[in-house]
Amino acid sequence: GTLSITQFAGAAGSQCKPIRGTIYTSPIEGFYCPGSGRLSFARRISATNATVFQYWSGNLSQRVTSSPLRIGGSFAAFPHNNVSGTTGGSLGEYNFSATHL
Repeated sequence: GTLSITQFAGAAGSQCKPIRGTIYTSPIEGFYCPGSGRLSFARRISATNATVFQYWSGNLSQRVTSSPLRIGGSFAAFPHNNVSGTTGGSLGEYNFSATHL
């Protein structure tokens, strides 16, 4: 899937900046800390349903000339009521990685 992120200006002196965007067409909202590369966001069901069903946390690599940016981390899926196809997917924590070419 595609992860699309827009970073916004944070409060004066803030180490981290707010982010918004989409992943698998679902809206996301969270923060990115340029100094450390830390990235964290919540995935919502839809633009009209603000229920959070996944939480993603990871780190962005440093920019190196002629090399792609990479993100790696984990995400937690919830809520779950033991019914196949419930919101969030299979309950638990999973790793993820992404590359920007």
